[in-house]
Amino acid sequence: MKRNVLGILLIALCLPFAVQASLFELELPEERRAQVEFDEFVSYHINMTNLGAELDSFRVSLTGDDVPADWTTSICVGVSCLPPFVRSTSFIINGLATDSILVDFQPLSEGRGSVWLLVESLNEPFMADSAEFVVLAGEIDEAGFEFDPPEEIEVTVEVGEFHSFHSDLTNTGTLLDTFDLFLYGDDYPDDWTTSLCFGPLCLPPFIREHPGILEAGASDTLLVDFSPGSEGTGTLWLKIQSRYDPSVVDSLQFILHAVTNAVQEGSQQLPQELTIETIYPNPFNNATTIHYSLPKAGNISIQVYDLAGRTVSTHLVEAASAGRYTYEFQATANMASGIYILQLQSASQSINSRMIYLK
Repeated sequence: MKRNVLGILLIALCLPFAVQASLFELELPEERRAQVEFDEFVSYHINMTNLGAELDSFRVSLTGDDVPADWTTSICVGVSCLPPFVRSTSFIINGLATDSILVDFQPLSEGRGSVWLLVESLNEPFMADSAEFVVLAGEIDEAGFEFDPPEEIEVTVEVGEFHSFHSDLTNTGTLLDTFDLFLYGDDYPDDWTTSLCFGPLCLPPFIREHPGILEAGASDTLLVDFSPGSEGTGTLWLKIQSRYDPSVVDSLQFILHAVTNAVQEGSQQLPQELTIETIYPNPFNNATTIHYSLPKAGNISIQVYDLAGRTVSTHLVEAASAGRYTYEFQATANMASGIYILQLQSASQSINSRMIYLK
């Protein structure tokens, strides 16, 4: 993997100025995280190239050391290797020339160690680049997760149409871990709501973070929900971070566009199948309105179930004509906050949608 750093030095004051460019390149190893035996020496090889035409001076340092007390780490530049207690050195590279840097680990016990390599230009101190190197020695626990995002992270829906971005979170580490889930960077109209669900638990919109606990190898569903109350565009970020190893982290942005239905009121244009068009508001408190379309005349059953499959409510409409309908669902006194399944059933079709009740 190659990384470029470009710095510009302004060398005149109050006069037409000249610009001198300084450029160097670090070619980092593909893998910067190694699993080894506890007494196995590890050396990471980096190539550094001075892309400028003239000789240049640099400083290379090891910093941010986080290793067991009996481990040693050291650095080599070219043919010169520093003792472990020397953490920084200066060197020069001719124009367009390349030299090697080695970051060495000597683990003498089981554990996890990490160190950062920092390279700086001495002529332009704000020019710098860095990289972290990690060694896992022996049979130790390691954190990790796999986040399977939805195929579409930018969608367009009707105003009032509840939309859920569905993904799966898998603990790929070697131990039970707690993953902190954060919603942040909210940018959407004031009458929109967003919320987070992990497994069967859905949080109210005002709670923006939640710990998700997973055994090693286990998976659970992760939902980011939007309920747009007006036209507009909304964006939201989801961040996932391991508590066992906070460096194991990832984030993803979701984008929702809400538009007004293009079909004019009174139009007879209908979907070709039974459709739940919107549930609004969702999440809801006390009551929500269900908008649905029936493509042909017949009986329709509207039922609400909890996640255990118990029937909460049943509503029957007999001999309904083809068309668009609304039904207001009122929460019952014994309903607990949580996820409920709305089922619409005609003679030839059955469809489901999810509702979130906040008591």
